Amino acid sequence: MQRCSYCQFPCPDVAEICGWCTYSLHDAKHEATSPYRVTATLPTAPPPRMVPRDLATLVAEHTRTASVPLAVPATTAAPSANAPTQATYPAWDAPTGYAPLTGAYHTGSPHAAPPPNLPSAEAAQWWLAIPPLTMVLAWLMAQGATQWDAALSGAGRALFAGAVVLVGVAAWRHHRQQGRATVPPLVMAGAFVALWCLTSVLAQPALAMQAQGLEAGGNFAGAAQLYQRAGDKTSALRARLEWGQALIDRNDFVAAQAQIAPVLDAATGALRSDARGAMGHLLWRWGQTLFAAGDLPGTRAKWGEAASVATGTADGDAAKAALAAPQTVTGHMTWHGEPLPGERVALVSAWTFSPEFHILQVTGERLPATSGDDGRFSIAGVRPGVTYTLIWEGQAGDVTSVAANGQPTHAMTLQPLAGGDLGDISIGG
Repeated sequence: MQRCSYCQFPCPDVAEICGWCTYSLHDAKHEATSPYRVTATLPTAPPPRMVPRDLATLVAEHTRTASVPLAVPATTAAPSANAPTQATYPAWDAPTGYAPLTGAYHTGSPHAAPPPNLPSAEAAQWWLAIPPLTMVLAWLMAQGATQWDAALSGAGRALFAGAVVLVGVAAWRHHRQQGRATVPPLVMAGAFVALWCLTSVLAQPALAMQAQGLEAGGNFAGAAQLYQRAGDKTSALRARLEWGQALIDRNDFVAAQAQIAPVLDAATGALRSDARGAMGHLLWRWGQTLFAAGDLPGTRAKWGEAASVATGTADGDAAKAALAAPQTVTGHMTWHGEPLPGERVALVSAWTFSPEFHILQVTGERLPATSGDDGRFSIAGVRPGVTYTLIWEGQAGDVTSVAANGQPTHAMTLQPLAGGDLGDISIGG
């Protein structure tokens, strides 16, 4: 490295002309005509640096401003403010026609653009915090839901939002002309979109799986609700049927009927058969409870429904048989107000009477009995719902008493589950 003897500008050793003032570096006449007063001895130049001959280095070497502070000896008076010194050089405009030397002047290499100002690796990777934050947000949104489909839906919304943010990051990087840098966020955004689609696909199966777990745990009410939400009507009806059967075991017959009745109306096939059996069992158990409490009308009503709805099932047939079970009829025979022992009586289901011939002709079923010492009798095997007439043995055969319109005065039709009493029957005086 050499310095111009006129302006003290540092120039390469191979240069013939100063890069700043364009004067010849080997012209001795300029050494005495420099307008700058030498104020100190220049320090020894450092050894030449071995630098690569690239454009950036050459431009920097030939365009920087020389500023070499010089030590002023103590014996030398300080220059005036108007005196130019090498320490304040240059303070004038560039000469007309001056052009700094370039790398092409020395090496012939073409001009090249400076390298782009790329962001640091640490600043370029800030987007890597988005995926973990998105997963945390998805987990938090899933925790707030009690139903699995709602949890997956919340997580899906978080994943979709994360995908949108990552697409925005890729667009920003593309705007900054960072081609390859757009690929990682786009790949991650695609993964989040795929997960979002997966949550949508798995929502209904997850809900059905949750319902199956509740059903296995005995929470039939929750299982029926989730099955209905999942669109599985058959499973929802099955869960309601199981719910009704559990209520029967707890003797909560009203609530059980409220669950089983809709299943019986809507189900088909095997499920309907199961519903008929469950309804028959419900009504049979309900009737038994009422019968034990002495509520015969309520018992007849429930067992009548069971016999009608659940015909062919065990409980339905049992209810039908109970309603048709024969009962017992009692009475008291008297003669002029006194008990009449040994009187043969009978209940008949059909008879005809001829007033002309005073003949009573008995047809149909006949249930005989004999009065005891106190005149009382008891006839078993009386079928409910059948009208019976009481007859007894007279001197000329079977007789009975009739009203003025010809209808028998001692007739009875029994209700299911209950017998009857004909009371006092006077046949004389």
